[in-house]
Parts: sequence; structure tokens; C-alpha cells
Amino acid sequence: MGSQIDLLNQIPGDIETPPAGEVALWSDGVGVFQRDSAGVDTLIGPTPGTTNIYGTELVKASNAGPVVYNGPANIYQDALQINPLLISGRTYTLEWSFNWGYNAANTDFLARVLQNGVSTPWTMRQEPKDTGGGGPGGTDQRHPVSFFLDDITGVGGFDFRLQLSSSAAGVDAVMENIRFKFYRNE
Repeated sequence: MGSQIDLLNQIPGDIETPPAGEVALWSDGVGVFQRDSAGVDTLIGPTPGTTNIYGTELVKASNAGPVVYNGPANIYQDALQINPLLISGRTYTLEWSFNWGYNAANTDFLARVLQNGVSTPWTMRQEPKDTGGGGPGGTDQRHPVSFFLDDITGVGGFDFRLQLSSSAAGVDAVMENIRFKFYRNE
């Protein structure tokens, strides 16, 4: 029978390799690892008492804003970016939400999400019919949006960006309370 060790914040080099037929458990404060008699470490789960059940597979980002775009038509500006690390054989979900406003009655607010520099199936084109107000971006109207992409797979580092633009040059497009949440779902 293996010996019991303190699971919190161990350094891999400080963990002794157990004798043949036994294993040692250790934790880096995020994940619990099992070391076999060959010295091979295997992640077996999150550290007990960590704040989320996903360990390092829950990544969040937010920006209270406002992020205001007032440039050339159809040129996108980043509002928020997130860079999770995907593990092979697992499936992930990306959720996002934001409030938006647009200071025009006859052109469109534009938004999109990029995955590794490529536009995802989600894009937004909306004409709010509002000119003026007093809020950031020229209008005081704010419209909430919330959406998600499911079944994201792959391995390694990924780059997700939420971007905004305008269909007309020089019109204020604004995002506020912007949030990304990326997590493992299988």
C-alpha cells in the first residue's frame, strides 16, 4: 500500500517515485496527479477544494467597456480576446455576452467571433434605428446579446476574438459588459 502525502502544492521534482506496484498522488494546486513506479505522472482530476470542477479547463475573460468603434466601414476591431489551451480528445464550449449600441438609423452594427483568425458561423448585423442619446457611442440604447459555440475540438493553444464594426464609416458602434467563458463539456 502506498504512502499518504500532502496533496497541496507539491513540486514534481520533490515527489519520490514509488516502488513497483504502488502509486503516489500529488497536486500542483490545480490538478491531482498519480505517479507510477516508472515515474510517469498522469492527471486524474482537479485538486479537491479548487474553485471549479474543470481545473485549468475553465477560462474566463471580461471587459466592462465601453469599447467604441468609429472607423472605416466593415473593418473590425477587437473588443475581447481569450486564449484557452485545448486537450486532445475533449470537447469544449465557448459562451459570450455583451450589450451593444449604435448611433445610426439607417446603417448596421456589426459583430463577429473569430476562432484562430477565421470567422465562426456566428455573425451579427443589426440596424437599431437610433440616433442620439447621451451614452458612450452616441446613443443611450443598449441591446443585450448572449450566444455560444458548442462542440469545439482540437489540441493546443486557440485564439478567440469578439470584434465589432459598422457598416458605415464614422458611426459610433459600442460594446459594454463583454464576457467570454470557455469550458470543457465532455
